[in-house]
Amino acid sequence: MRFMCRMESAQVADFVAVLSALGRCGKMVHLAFAPDKVFLGSISDDDAIVAFADLEPRVMFSEFRSESRAGNIVNLEAPTDMLLGCLKHGAQASSTVMKLSKRHGSPSLSCVVSRDDGITLTHDVPVLVVRRTEAEAMERPDIPEMSVLMQIHGDDPFKAVVDRMKTLAKHVHVEIDPRGAMAVSAQNEIVAVKSFFRDLTPLELRDASGDVRPSEAAAAKVDAKLLSKVLMACSGHKRTALVVGSSPASVFFVHMRLSRGAGGVTVLIPVVQEATDEALMPGLAATPEAQAAGAPSSASASSASSSSSSAATGAPAGGPSKELLDSRAPKRAREVG
Repeated sequence: MRFMCRMESAQVADFVAVLSALGRCGKMVHLAFAPDKVFLGSISDDDAIVAFADLEPRVMFSEFRSESRAGNIVNLEAPTDMLLGCLKHGAQASSTVMKLSKRHGSPSLSCVVSRDDGITLTHDVPVLVVRRTEAEAMERPDIPEMSVLMQIHGDDPFKAVVDRMKTLAKHVHVEIDPRGAMAVSAQNEIVAVKSFFRDLTPLELRDASGDVRPSEAAAAKVDAKLLSKVLMACSGHKRTALVVGSSPASVFFVHMRLSRGAGGVTVLIPVVQEATDEALMPGLAATPEAQAAGAPSSASASSASSSSSSAATGAPAGGPSKELLDSRAPKRAREVG
């Protein structure tokens, strides 16, 4: 069994971003290296979150070799924090090499960091070589069919809204409209808060045969602290998009897409309770009437609507009222703006 990869500084930064995201979801990581693909999966005692990464080796590594008797697939388990500690030294180095080796008779992943000043740093991370039969249980999980997928332009306002709402309630409601809008709300006995995001980018959904299928409005109730934890894991990294979605199979989908087509990190969060169709906002998508009335779009709506909606009290137990959800009314648009 042999494994070796070489990364330049930009590639190390992407790999560190992936490990950092997975490290917030679990203390151990499963690394599966194959000639044409790389899979990383977070291993945690907490089954609440499923987090994994699909990476493109031709983009992620400048040199890559994976050889084994099991179809040239190498499966390893490693402590995430130790691997991160080694690779962070390579973010500013000219070259970083990871290779499978043995130290004192035990397998280890050696990280050799070559700096521009001629100094070479070598770190050995103890790993467990996983047999192919055992690795099958840790392979990439099947993603349930999504009702809708939405690309968010800039995740910081979304994370800020969720962080604020988790101090008010245990759960947040996320409602996604396939026309390009999303609403996030929370409520307790005293206050109901709702933030709107508009001008988002709907993504195509395809069935098993590859044909495009229509998106449907979806709503989900998720644990506020879990969602905040996931958004923290996916924040502050170089990427092209943050994608969210919801599935009738009771999972909320968050995906961090890396730049340069290197791959991405996917996190599946269990849905506490599907919101009813009545809670879907028929007028959430940005309309000419709402825009003319001064309704904000995308990130600006999040902070503005948070402050305006905080004044609402006495929301019904089944969810925010229709008046609170209807963002097309000129009066509501002025309050949000």
